[in-house]
Amino acid sequence: YLPGRTYLGLERLVLDNTLQDFTGLRERLSMAFFRRMGHPAPREAHARLYVNGEYAGLYAIVEDIDRFFLAGNFNDPEGYLYEYHWLGDYRFGYLGANLSVYLEMFEPVTHRDAPQGERLEELARLIDTTAEADFIARLSPVIDLRQLTSHIAVENFLAEWDGILGTEGLNNFYLYRPSAGGPFRFIPWDKDVTMVFLEHPLDFGLTTNALVAKTLAHAEYRSYYFAELARAAEMAGGPDGWLAGEAERAYGQVRQAAAEDPFDRPGNDEYERRFEAVRDFTRYRSGVVRAALERLRAGAPGRIMEEDE
Repeated sequence: YLPGRTYLGLERLVLDNTLQDFTGLRERLSMAFFRRMGHPAPREAHARLYVNGEYAGLYAIVEDIDRFFLAGNFNDPEGYLYEYHWLGDYRFGYLGANLSVYLEMFEPVTHRDAPQGERLEELARLIDTTAEADFIARLSPVIDLRQLTSHIAVENFLAEWDGILGTEGLNNFYLYRPSAGGPFRFIPWDKDVTMVFLEHPLDFGLTTNALVAKTLAHAEYRSYYFAELARAAEMAGGPDGWLAGEAERAYGQVRQAAAEDPFDRPGNDEYERRFEAVRDFTRYRSGVVRAALERLRAGAPGRIMEEDE
């Protein structure tokens, strides 16, 4: 918008063509589920986009993560906010004392003139060098480990393979640190490749970076991780539950606009087939997760649970 102008309390909106998800629904549903689980996440809706009067297709309208987001979700518009940019396979390893290396990946969104890159360097150094025995005590003041644990539980419930536990390293999140000081928190972003694999394993990616592996090496956090997966299954519900209902509601809103989209959408039959995959996930994922948790509780082989025995 024009400088100094806002709309519905927002300075700008993001238009997403959801190119990686022809249904156009996965990200909207994922962000709504993050919020249902208690995590601040961008609000989303859908719209037909017209350019010079010509229909340009179905787009997602995404709430930008900026100082207005911080004000609305943390009551802290002056907080320190960083957008993570994937530049290669990075997993929170220590990259030395040069702050510019970290600020290239973690782009400052607020406080651009004084972004406190030393806090990012400290975070990576502590993750990389702190022994497991001391990890919780030393890292808790620096990063909110319970919020991280819940965040990755939500990602794995949603079958996210391109997030914090991504197959090619960290991806698709923001980091927020309160203006008054305190631990970093994760904010989800760009969730348009979720809900693809119904049987997505519960331990996906848990050993792929030291931050998660060293956190879950502690029984309290392992238990909390599985408790959050169980809570996610409860909050999503089954075939007649909340997540399936949201999928049907969103589908009813966008189906006609998607069918008439002149760009990037498959034919009607293919669209219906792809939506059926989303529908199946929203209906049956909770049951799959509950069954997997029961197998783990019963002592089925699994590295994490074996350490608990």
